[in-house]
Amino acid sequence: MNPVSPRLRILAAFLTILAPAGLPAASDTATSPAAVRHVWRSPEFPGTEIDSLALWKGKGDEPLLYVTSKPNHTVEVLNAVTGDKVRTLGKKGNDLGEFKRPNGISVIGEYLLVVERDNHRVQVFSLPDEKPVFEFGSKELVKPYGIATVKTDDGWSIYITDDYDLGTTETAGKPDATARVKHFAWETTGARPEVRFVKAFGDKDGPGCLDVVESIVADEDKKLLYICDEKDRSVLVYTLDGKFTGQSFGNGIIKNDPEGIVVADVQRADGSTSAVIVLSDQGASATLFRVFDRDTKQHLGAFTGEPVIANTDGIALGRVDDSPFEGWAFFAVHDDKCVDAFALRDIVEQMGLNR
Repeated sequence: MNPVSPRLRILAAFLTILAPAGLPAASDTATSPAAVRHVWRSPEFPGTEIDSLALWKGKGDEPLLYVTSKPNHTVEVLNAVTGDKVRTLGKKGNDLGEFKRPNGISVIGEYLLVVERDNHRVQVFSLPDEKPVFEFGSKELVKPYGIATVKTDDGWSIYITDDYDLGTTETAGKPDATARVKHFAWETTGARPEVRFVKAFGDKDGPGCLDVVESIVADEDKKLLYICDEKDRSVLVYTLDGKFTGQSFGNGIIKNDPEGIVVADVQRADGSTSAVIVLSDQGASATLFRVFDRDTKQHLGAFTGEPVIANTDGIALGRVDDSPFEGWAFFAVHDDKCVDAFALRDIVEQMGLNR
């Protein structure tokens, strides 16, 4: 099977979603968000609260979208072309193949990784058979949420956000925020991957302190991590070895919780290549998907869904060559209960960024 490559998955091409050179950055109030009609909206998952998304496509197979369902303790599997439900993985429990409050989810190679908040671990499934293989992180993780991955010479680096309670050991909380992100090394030198804990990191205080963390993404080209802080409604920039760069962005622009976040390669109308950061500004009545220039961190504008899309947690980008996408697709959770899918060419046209 041929999985979606890490560059296409994590730094997915966003086609011409960046305006031609010379277009000024959009202010928060000067430009209304573009309303983009979705391609499909999945059936609702009753009694659930879905969160994060991951796309996988094997050679000759239809692409699948994996969706974590927190209170149902399952992973829902959708056909990424049609939005139809394919099956459900797991049930509530502690054993392999079972979940407790699954949250972040990612695909690396031919493996599916599921972060479980209440089992304090990351569970690994083989693809395409979706069989549980092993788990890791149970000794290090307290209250894990998000996941980011980046390719290395020996395998992968995996970063897990850990939003443990702050306080003191006497109040069942950690004393400070210096372990907000846990770094693991995934090594593929043997027949089966081996995972080892590298270190925990996070500034204790100051502008680099990670107060309330969930979403995280790795920028392989820049060798950076973009970590959303829901308390300050901003994105903090760390290096891959866990050092705060002194830079943050989105401050004063993001109005709600910054949730799903991706880094996307882009191609300008003049043929030059750049990149953007896209994140979901999780509004209760409407989510705005904010677009920032990766290099300057300027806010370039925003788009939303039509019909309205709201309460968005996870987002994902991936190549779906089948009609009606016939190119890159953008997936986003709607109102904790279903998923919307968009063709990126529609986003480009509605934002007016291909002129």
